[in-house]
Amino acid sequence: MFIKLFWLIGRSITKNILKNINWTIKFDNYYYRKIGIKIGRNVRSFTKISIAEPYLLEIKDNVTISTNVTFISHDNSLTQMIGKRANIYGDIVIGNNCFIGNSVVVLPGIKLGDTTIVAAGSVVTKSFPEGNVIIGGNPAKIIGSPEKLFDKYIDKIIYTDSLAKSEIKNILLSQKDMLVRK
Repeated sequence: MFIKLFWLIGRSITKNILKNINWTIKFDNYYYRKIGIKIGRNVRSFTKISIAEPYLLEIKDNVTISTNVTFISHDNSLTQMIGKRANIYGDIVIGNNCFIGNSVVVLPGIKLGDTTIVAAGSVVTKSFPEGNVIIGGNPAKIIGSPEKLFDKYIDKIIYTDSLAKSEIKNILLSQKDMLVRK
């Protein structure tokens, strides 16, 4: 309870007073490690990671987790058939250099290999341990490769490291030809 209270107060300070997303992410990662999640280096999560068994989640290095992502480490559905409290559990491992898109659900027992991109809205019901894939859908399946995605959008990449939001806004509004059109 103390750790959660400390996290809530600290996050409020870093988010509202310092107004620095990097400090907020570092503070969040510190909290996640304290509750048992294995967090690698350079992990950026834009959602509050909430999982019933935090010690069953491992997120390796250089991972980005978008908003509204859900990690589920257990399944209680067998209780309905058995009549007793019956759970099945599975650990979740997210490999190096992965991207988890908006509103993704990752179910128990999933392993995503290195350089896996999970498309927004996907439900990951099976593992993709080989990595180097783009998966999407419900249930998620292989829909492409990071190399093909890079080749498709190479001329649309805008580097925004160390730019303020106002600078990014100016670039986007002044260079509309750089925006993706589908």
